[in-house]
Amino acid sequence: MTNSGKSRSDDQRRFKRISSIKSGLVLFEDESAPIPVKLIDMSAAGARLELARHLTAPPQFQLVVRPDEIGDRKAVNCKLRWQDGCQVGVSFY
Repeated sequence: MTNSGKSRSDDQRRFKRISSIKSGLVLFEDESAPIPVKLIDMSAAGARLELARHLTAPPQFQLVVRPDEIGDRKAVNCKLRWQDGCQVGVSFY
């Protein structure tokens, strides 16, 4: 924690995160069964997701949500940044 009460990671964010509990699917390159996810929060650059079950997330995958939940896009390419149990942090590319 810094003196301002914000964690160091919050101070270093380039884009503001918006809390959001929305559902989506993670699609894998190997075309295995999609995994349901909840979007916990997201920004223009990435998101924090909660996987419906514990698994080791691959380095890259697609996140699919309803178009009205992420603008006009139906799917976004994601790069894994961190994983803690069922929660993962991703950046969009």
